[in-house]
Amino acid sequence: MMDKLTAQAARIPARQLHLLLAGVLLVGAALLWTHALRAPLAALRTAQAERIRLETGEPNAALLAAQLKSLDGEVAALSTELGLGVKQPPAAQALLALSGDISALAAEHRVTLLRADPAAGAQTLAFEEIGVDAEASGRYADLMAWLAAVETARPNAAVLRVDMGSKLDGTADDGRVELKARIALFTPRAEAP
Repeated sequence: MMDKLTAQAARIPARQLHLLLAGVLLVGAALLWTHALRAPLAALRTAQAERIRLETGEPNAALLAAQLKSLDGEVAALSTELGLGVKQPPAAQALLALSGDISALAAEHRVTLLRADPAAGAQTLAFEEIGVDAEASGRYADLMAWLAAVETARPNAAVLRVDMGSKLDGTADDGRVELKARIALFTPRAEAP
């Protein structure tokens, strides 16, 4: 097969062979330019232009101050519109943060969070308990990893109670486990004895 190709290439006139070789080199150079060199060179030019702009030009302080004032006004208007200007008590903020952690960690650990309801709080000698009653479904190992992650997400979090079964509602078993848990944060009481 190689002898046949060599024989055919030998029959091509030298001028056509040189033109063919030049065409292959031009196509190779065009491919190299479009796929390997053009984007990095454009990024280099952009970076150099930005460096020169930063070295020579100073930002307009008056323009930046006006933009900042405008943005502060918009943030204040949105805060009052959404009710964010009202300060929530620390317990409500902690409960929201705990609920957010529970939900985010459930998604990370492939656990289906069925519900997360605020639980009745309790008080001990020096701490106030802020809790969430959570129901979740997933594989046993995923549920255990999720509970461990919830406890380590915050230094004052603890899993107080866990009820677990293959299916708590009695439906068919598909390898998933359902879990009910009380997850709580313990915050220091202001008027601790």
